[in-house]
Amino acid sequence: MSRNFLSKNDELRRGDYLVSNNKQFKAIFQGDGNFVIYGWKPLWASNTCGSDAARLIMQADCNLVLYNKSNTPRWSTNSCGPPRRDLRYMWQDSEVLWQHH
Repeated sequence: MSRNFLSKNDELRRGDYLVSNNKQFKAIFQGDGNFVIYGWKPLWASNTCGSDAARLIMQADCNLVLYNKSNTPRWSTNSCGPPRRDLRYMWQDSEVLWQHH
């Protein structure tokens, strides 16, 4: 079963992906270090192609961050805030949604 969200402290490694419930959209942490959301074409990208990013993690502070193997941040959503039970990044149609729970 494919996942369609990241909860706090969940992470993706290069090659991992999330798939929308309707299977029309996919968010891929590509082998080139870029995190990209696709429909029938690329819809959004972190623009980190060629970086040394090794993992994408939904931190406990609700910030989505790409880190390299030395744990140096390479990109983030800067969406940190007060700790909450859960934050999910999901998408419907072609819109990315950030949900605090």
